[in-house]
Amino acid sequence: MKSLLFIVLALALAAALFFTRPTSEDFKAYVTAHPEITRGETAKGDSVADRLAHQMKSFADTGSITAAIDPVNSYLSQCTFDNYWLWTNVKKNGQTVYTGVLGHWFAKNGAVPATTSTT
Repeated sequence: MKSLLFIVLALALAAALFFTRPTSEDFKAYVTAHPEITRGETAKGDSVADRLAHQMKSFADTGSITAAIDPVNSYLSQCTFDNYWLWTNVKKNGQTVYTGVLGHWFAKNGAVPATTSTT
């Protein structure tokens, strides 16, 4: 009986992972919401001040930025997506930079390049 329960729980976990696996469209929305990713920084949680600044920016945004100079579109054009049954990997320059699982994106160790000083 315990074995059957373990099998049912394992199948339920696998189903939850499968149905909550983020897609490439989810990553595009994530990068658009957190443009600091394009600068090599990890995304931080939205604070109240960040949300307010984003709302105020949306009033001033006229949509004049073209895709050629938009850093978000430039970053996304360099990314490839590997969809697996239970998770999604985002690769940039052949290196996995983000893994999506359970509806969230997790930065890998190589996602944030080291900053070097030239002075």
